[in-house]
Amino acid sequence: MLQAGQEIKLVGVGMLVLRVPYAALLGVLAFFMEFIPIVGVIISGAVCVLLALFQGWLTAVLVLAYFAVVRVIEGGVVGPRVMGKAVGIHPVTALLALVAGSELFGFWGALFGAPLAGLLQPIGTAVWREVRGGDAQAVVEQEKQELRAQRAADAGPAPTAQRDEQKP
Repeated sequence: MLQAGQEIKLVGVGMLVLRVPYAALLGVLAFFMEFIPIVGVIISGAVCVLLALFQGWLTAVLVLAYFAVVRVIEGGVVGPRVMGKAVGIHPVTALLALVAGSELFGFWGALFGAPLAGLLQPIGTAVWREVRGGDAQAVVEQEKQELRAQRAADAGPAPTAQRDEQKP
């Protein structure tokens, strides 16, 4: 919902600046089209470009370029951050879930990829903590002790014993 709210501002103000007629209505159209993954963006962009054609080719090309820039910024930066905060996952995880979901399951995978990742992350974290012993600090300390013991075993005998034998 927050991302769709940004869409109404970006499209509405952008079309107003580019002097495309019905800029406010185009912003509202973009708001509702944002709820339809992938296809909604294409539809709202196409309608804006078609209306801009009535103002001339230059305006239509500027609108197309504006939509391309907005989509890159929104899809690659803003969208994953908003989805990550809403679902409680890292933005990269949200982006990977979206890509994997759309590649594996098409439209429905794109729609439910990030929420499913948000559901699986705490389950995976709980399982990991249970398997590793529950207390994260204790697990870290145990790993440190194992690493020190491994380094000591790799280093061989203690060098102080050799120095004591060499003394006159």
